[in-house]
Amino acid sequence: MLPPGNEEKCTLTTLRQIFVFLSMTATAIRKTLHSYLEIADDKKIKAIYTLLEREIAESATEAGDHWESPEFIAEMNRRVADMQSGKDKGRSWDDVKRELKRKTTSR
Repeated sequence: MLPPGNEEKCTLTTLRQIFVFLSMTATAIRKTLHSYLEIADDKKIKAIYTLLEREIAESATEAGDHWESPEFIAEMNRRVADMQSGKDKGRSWDDVKRELKRKTTSR
Protein backbone atom coordinates (compact mmCIF):
# COMPACT_ATOMS: atom_id res chain seq x y z
CA MET A 1 0.00 0.00 0.00
CA LEU A 2 1.29 3.43 -0.95
CA PRO A 3 1.32 6.32 1.52
CA PRO A 4 -1.69 8.61 1.07
CA GLY A 5 -1.15 11.25 -1.61
CA ASN A 6 1.53 9.26 -3.48
CA GLU A 7 -0.76 7.11 -5.61
CA GLU A 8 -0.82 9.60 -8.49
CA LYS A 9 2.92 10.30 -8.27
CA CYS A 10 3.75 6.61 -8.39
CA THR A 11 1.39 6.05 -11.32
CA LEU A 12 2.86 8.96 -13.28
CA THR A 13 6.39 7.74 -12.58
CA THR A 14 5.49 4.24 -13.70
CA LEU A 15 3.80 5.52 -16.85
CA ARG A 16 6.81 7.69 -17.63
CA GLN A 17 9.18 4.71 -17.25
CA ILE A 18 6.99 2.64 -19.57
CA PHE A 19 6.85 5.47 -22.12
CA VAL A 20 10.65 5.94 -22.04
CA PHE A 21 11.22 2.22 -22.48
CA LEU A 22 8.73 1.91 -25.34
CA SER A 23 10.13 4.94 -27.13
CA MET A 24 13.75 3.75 -26.94
CA THR A 25 15.28 2.42 -30.13
CA ALA A 26 17.03 -0.92 -30.13
CA THR A 27 20.32 0.97 -30.40
CA ALA A 28 19.52 3.06 -27.32
CA ILE A 29 18.51 -0.03 -25.35
CA ARG A 30 21.71 -1.80 -26.45
CA LYS A 31 23.81 1.18 -25.28
CA THR A 32 21.95 1.36 -21.95
CA LEU A 33 22.43 -2.36 -21.33
CA HIS A 34 26.08 -2.20 -22.32
CA SER A 35 26.67 0.67 -19.89
CA TYR A 36 24.90 -1.24 -17.12
CA LEU A 37 26.87 -4.42 -17.77
CA GLU A 38 30.12 -2.49 -17.44
CA ILE A 39 29.29 -1.51 -13.83
CA ALA A 40 27.07 -4.36 -12.61
CA ASP A 41 28.46 -6.64 -9.93
CA ASP A 42 29.43 -10.24 -10.78
CA LYS A 43 26.33 -11.74 -9.19
CA LYS A 44 24.03 -9.67 -11.42
CA ILE A 45 26.12 -10.42 -14.52
CA LYS A 46 25.86 -14.15 -13.83
CA ALA A 47 22.10 -13.88 -13.25
CA ILE A 48 21.59 -12.01 -16.52
CA TYR A 49 23.76 -14.52 -18.38
CA THR A 50 21.80 -17.42 -16.89
CA LEU A 51 18.57 -15.88 -18.19
CA LEU A 52 19.99 -15.49 -21.70
CA GLU A 53 22.46 -18.40 -21.93
CA ARG A 54 20.38 -20.64 -24.20
CA GLU A 55 19.46 -17.78 -26.52
CA ILE A 56 23.09 -16.65 -26.68
CA ALA A 57 24.19 -20.14 -27.69
CA GLU A 58 21.43 -20.42 -30.29
CA SER A 59 22.15 -17.02 -31.82
CA ALA A 60 25.88 -17.74 -31.90
CA THR A 61 25.19 -20.96 -33.80
CA GLU A 62 22.87 -19.17 -36.21
CA ALA A 63 25.52 -16.52 -36.77
CA GLY A 64 28.07 -19.21 -37.57
CA ASP A 65 29.98 -19.21 -34.28
CA HIS A 66 29.55 -22.90 -33.63
CA TRP A 67 32.22 -22.90 -30.94
CA GLU A 68 29.71 -21.22 -28.63
CA SER A 69 27.26 -24.12 -29.03
CA PRO A 70 27.48 -26.83 -26.32
CA GLU A 71 26.04 -29.37 -28.78
CA PHE A 72 28.69 -28.55 -31.40
CA ILE A 73 31.50 -28.80 -28.84
CA ALA A 74 30.17 -32.17 -27.62
CA GLU A 75 30.06 -33.45 -31.21
CA MET A 76 33.61 -32.27 -31.88
CA ASN A 77 34.82 -33.91 -28.66
CA ARG A 78 33.14 -37.16 -29.71
CA ARG A 79 34.80 -37.05 -33.13
CA VAL A 80 38.23 -36.33 -31.65
CA ALA A 81 37.81 -39.25 -29.24
CA ASP A 82 36.83 -41.53 -32.16
CA MET A 83 39.95 -40.48 -34.08
CA GLN A 84 42.22 -40.92 -31.06
CA SER A 85 40.81 -44.37 -30.25
CA GLY A 86 41.11 -45.57 -33.86
CA LYS A 87 37.35 -46.05 -34.21
CA ASP A 88 37.41 -43.48 -37.03
CA LYS A 89 40.45 -43.83 -39.27
CA GLY A 90 39.92 -40.46 -40.91
CA ARG A 91 41.04 -39.58 -44.44
CA SER A 92 44.15 -38.00 -45.82
CA TRP A 93 44.04 -34.52 -47.33
CA ASP A 94 45.08 -36.01 -50.69
CA ASP A 95 42.07 -38.38 -50.61
CA VAL A 96 39.72 -35.50 -49.80
CA LYS A 97 41.13 -33.36 -52.67
CA ARG A 98 40.83 -36.29 -55.12
CA GLU A 99 37.20 -36.87 -54.18
CA LEU A 100 36.34 -33.18 -54.45
CA LYS A 101 38.02 -32.97 -57.84
CA ARG A 102 36.13 -36.07 -59.01
CA LYS A 103 32.80 -34.63 -57.81
CA THR A 104 33.37 -31.23 -59.42
CA THR A 105 34.45 -32.62 -62.78
CA SER A 106 31.56 -35.08 -63.00
CA ARG A 107 28.94 -32.34 -62.98
